[in-house]
Amino acid sequence: MEILNQKQWYELVGRFFADNWTRGKAYTIHHFIKTGMKKRTIYHIISKWEQNAPIGHQPGKAQNPVKMPRRKVTQLVKAALLCPGVSYRKLGHQFGISHTYVHKILKKEDIMWRKQEKGPKYHGDQLQ
Repeated sequence: MEILNQKQWYELVGRFFADNWTRGKAYTIHHFIKTGMKKRTIYHIISKWEQNAPIGHQPGKAQNPVKMPRRKVTQLVKAALLCPGVSYRKLGHQFGISHTYVHKILKKEDIMWRKQEKGPKYHGDQLQ
């Protein structure tokens, strides 16, 4: 059989299943297993055809990348400088971005995250 791309395989299996639906799924599966196609892939294509779902990759399904405006970046930098030791995750949640993007922005602004160390505890005699 000639080399087909994914969309062509989906159409071929779908048409074959639609033409031979009275014989059942097993007939379609055994036919395409002989061609070297995996059983799980065939079942996936058949289930898509039964649901009348679109087949193949759907362009535009991914989320749009978030790019922060300069004003928000300065707010993020101020928040990071005012609260040393605050986590990237908390900042990301506060500004609606991922913690990796927070790290990328702060790295670009030359701000390193440091864990805030606790000072020594003093008691009454040492305070004088």
